[in-house]
Amino acid sequence: MRRMHMLFAVVLLPFTLLACSEQQTQQSENLQQYADKLMEQAYLDLIPGAIIAVSKGDEIIYRGARGQANAELEVPLNPGHVMRIGSVTKQFAAAAILKLVDDGKLNLDDPLSKFLPDYPNGKNITILQLLNHTSGIKSYTSIEGVMDGPIRLDATTEEMIASFKDIPVDFKPGESWAYNNSGYVLLGAIIEKITGKAWYAHMQKAIFNEYDLKKTEFGGNDLLIRGLTNGYTLIDGNLAPAPFLV
Repeated sequence: MRRMHMLFAVVLLPFTLLACSEQQTQQSENLQQYADKLMEQAYLDLIPGAIIAVSKGDEIIYRGARGQANAELEVPLNPGHVMRIGSVTKQFAAAAILKLVDDGKLNLDDPLSKFLPDYPNGKNITILQLLNHTSGIKSYTSIEGVMDGPIRLDATTEEMIASFKDIPVDFKPGESWAYNNSGYVLLGAIIEKITGKAWYAHMQKAIFNEYDLKKTEFGGNDLLIRGLTNGYTLIDGNLAPAPFLV
């Protein structure tokens, strides 16, 4: 009886694996069809669109694109194209800061003055407040006139800090919350102070190379990035090229 049971189990196992494999294939095909349908509903062929990836653990189970990478030349998007990520850069900067915390180079409750001793009221502003937008520092993108031209200038970290450090704050540190681009400029300065490298050079080594992010890199007006899509915006309801922001 034991032999029959063992034989039955051995014979059954391949059929079970085959059934699971077929089921997984069907589920994958269903997901592909469903995701493609959603993409078709959300984005027209001849407008700027989106690249979507769905993962389960380390496995990519869907990758798709819809719309245009270049509206002028009507170049369709594909999943291999590279896009500007804008303020998603903050997530990478925050990850770099937290890795420095893990390495014992700083603490989240350290004052800004520990790294930038000349910054106004820096002794009362913590690293955590810079990270979570509660520092009260004026966000440089909300300074009058900045979006009309200065936003497009190539500036050093020091020049960026100089553009907002003496402007009155929005509130005392920790008293409120307001989305803040200046806080992340200061976090970049802290990364430079600790590592002795440009913040983007440290990001390349500590984040992009470390985690094999081969298509994530620093962008600039004078850099050629293979596969980079154009950015677009709407002006009076009409499609227009998006400005390159620092």
